[in-house]
Amino acid sequence: MIEIHGNVERTRCNNPACSLKPYIDKEPHQDLPMCSLCGSLLRPDTVLFGEHLPIQEEWLVKKALRNCDLFIAIGTSGTVSPVSNYVRSADYAGARTILINLEPMEPKNPYFHEEYLGLAEEILPLMFDIK
Repeated sequence: MIEIHGNVERTRCNNPACSLKPYIDKEPHQDLPMCSLCGSLLRPDTVLFGEHLPIQEEWLVKKALRNCDLFIAIGTSGTVSPVSNYVRSADYAGARTILINLEPMEPKNPYFHEEYLGLAEEILPLMFDIK
């Protein structure tokens, strides 16, 4: 699994020059948390609109798509590039492509072979027989 847009449970420093490694942070904060190394604000380790995708993760996705046999997109409008093009690459590689969303994708993307509507936390365990 490659978390191309990051992980909201990880926290990272907002200063790109800071050496603080992203870490799991599930603690509630009364005030905005500050970095212990440089004093900058901390933020969720996610890609926000207008920000570039992490180069390493994007490279890993492109490499994985060449040999992909299963591609699952969870919670997407399917309209923002470059991620919106990944399903096409997976389809070309012969992968089974699945969309899990709360609402149907409109217009329907022909590269998704299957579409499941509902909460990912309920659908994924059923798909993979996880109890």
